[in-house]
Amino acid sequence: MFSRVMTLIGVGMLAAAAAQTRQDATATLKQAREALGGEARLAAVRSLALQGRTRNLVGSTGKLSDPRAVDIRIALPDSYLRVQNYDWYETRSGFARNELLNSAKALKADSSFGASYGPEQMGIERATFVRLMLGLLAHTTTVIPLTARQISAATVELAGPDFSAFLDFDNTTQMPARLRYTGSVHFPQPGSTVPPAPQQAEVVWTFDDRREVGGLKLPYRIVRTSRDVTFEEMRFETIRVNPAFAPDDFRK
Repeated sequence: MFSRVMTLIGVGMLAAAAAQTRQDATATLKQAREALGGEARLAAVRSLALQGRTRNLVGSTGKLSDPRAVDIRIALPDSYLRVQNYDWYETRSGFARNELLNSAKALKADSSFGASYGPEQMGIERATFVRLMLGLLAHTTTVIPLTARQISAATVELAGPDFSAFLDFDNTTQMPARLRYTGSVHFPQPGSTVPPAPQQAEVVWTFDDRREVGGLKLPYRIVRTSRDVTFEEMRFETIRVNPAFAPDDFRK
């Protein structure tokens, strides 16, 4: 009888501790949203358009490419599209509700380009969108239901179906500074002509150079790294809050 009582007490204490970490995490996220512009302004966000340049890791060279145009479109709650131009082709990645928008097409009349995507790609694009929204606005989207747990004074863990990430907040501003998660990474091997095998490693997205746009403090620079290797650096030239998108703006 005594052992059963102690077990019940232990279970109760664990449940209470879990509830407390959820409350702490909710408070931390709320504090971040207040720092970003306030709950009222964030609740009024219906769409975002981010346009600028990106530099991506080039194969196994260990170097970043020349800047290329990138256009990110977001229509809440469930539409996201990234359009990126290369020298002779264009890629699109994202989704509109339950439709995958990924495609690749040649930009020159005398060339051709194509790509195929499996059903797992939808989950990849949804996870990318959720990571982006967490870093932009500390926004826990409905695309993937998330549970928040306080890890430390400046870190919240967010987990959901096939999703897990740690969101780090700046100690001074309380705004999202980094997002960390474990993913499959192809690290460059300079001089090698064989594509490197993927490795499981921590991936870090850094959000900085925040500027005020429509009363919100939005990052104009996003960098993706892993093990001190920079895989992408995006610098935005314009960010618009609540632009009016046409249905044709979210297409393959």
